[in-house]
Amino acid sequence: MFFLLLLVCDATQLRMLHLSDVHYNNAFNVDYKSSWCQSPTLTPLLDNENYKYGMYNCNPPIDLIDALFEHAKENGPYTHIILSGDVCSHELNDTLFQECNTIMQQKLSEYFGDTPIIFSMGNNDTPLPKISICDDPYFEYLSTTYPTFIPNDQIDNWKKMGSYVVTVGNKTFISFNTNLLTSAASSDCGMLDWMENQLLNYSSENVILVGHIPPGVASHNAADHFDQTQQTKLFEILKRHKDMINSMLLGHVHRDEFRLLPSEDPIVMSVGSGASPVYSNNPGYRIILSDSNRKEGYDDIISYTFNLEAANIAKAPVWMKEASFIKDFEVKDISVEQLTLARNKIYDDLLLGSFYRFRTVGFYDTNKAQILCAIEAESTEMMLQCTKAEKCKGLNY
Repeated sequence: MFFLLLLVCDATQLRMLHLSDVHYNNAFNVDYKSSWCQSPTLTPLLDNENYKYGMYNCNPPIDLIDALFEHAKENGPYTHIILSGDVCSHELNDTLFQECNTIMQQKLSEYFGDTPIIFSMGNNDTPLPKISICDDPYFEYLSTTYPTFIPNDQIDNWKKMGSYVVTVGNKTFISFNTNLLTSAASSDCGMLDWMENQLLNYSSENVILVGHIPPGVASHNAADHFDQTQQTKLFEILKRHKDMINSMLLGHVHRDEFRLLPSEDPIVMSVGSGASPVYSNNPGYRIILSDSNRKEGYDDIISYTFNLEAANIAKAPVWMKEASFIKDFEVKDISVEQLTLARNKIYDDLLLGSFYRFRTVGFYDTNKAQILCAIEAESTEMMLQCTKAEKCKGLNY
């Protein structure tokens, strides 16, 4: 109660819950062609009793969602919730997709009440077939299903490009649809021009950008995330308006990571861990602590990780010890300067390098240098150059 009063009285204090890639799988116990798991040999129907909270390499059942949301609620209250995409499972047909979103809307309301949620469009926030187009009818569907997400004055823009701007309290967020920057999209629907206009409109606000797919490359396979022409345009906007941008919050990769991009003049980019264990990761969420008047970055990020294997054995939630970024990496805050220092420590210190890998909550790396090189690699080519560089030789963690 004392903490709640402090939070209410101090209007400048930010305590933001960062959820990403929940991927609730309402087909978990259903004889559906996709359960949804990484391998067709994996199916929850084989042995459901031993997988109360789900399986590694599969999207999760409702028990995991409840456990994660309950734990996050206990660590509240929050000034904002950042929901950076992929609410429901991969590969759902329209019927299951709509059922999933109805359930998730109810769960978010049940656990977090009227806490403001800033949502960004994920690559799995539409059902099969997956397409990235302007005026997608599912933009309107999502704004109707989650009626508190999109402000009324932003509905028209949301219906066009799945993007919006909102000021909550004294903090402004620009939610942009990263799907439109990938090679799968034929157009960005004018989104980048719109984003630049919003940055000009809110030039004194130290805006937080909220997206789903991070710029640069995937740390697990070195693939480009964005069409390079679109990424170049995005980076030019970020460099022109760097003084107006606090940070960028992202998801998609199911790893607790950070980026320093564009590489020659970076902003703070923080990537949230996935709530779904579909990529061999333990589920997780984060709490971002800061002051709304901070020009750049945050005071700290606290990460919480669910031990899926232990929880299934215990048939009760099991959480690992929370991790403070500034304490673990011995930095002052989460700014470009201090993240650069953390990056250097990750390369130079075997223990911290190992911990950064663990912190990503991912166990499926094939190239151990890639997760480090992804911090600054703008493209697959830059990633490959980095992994062959002197600083990556001898990496054995």
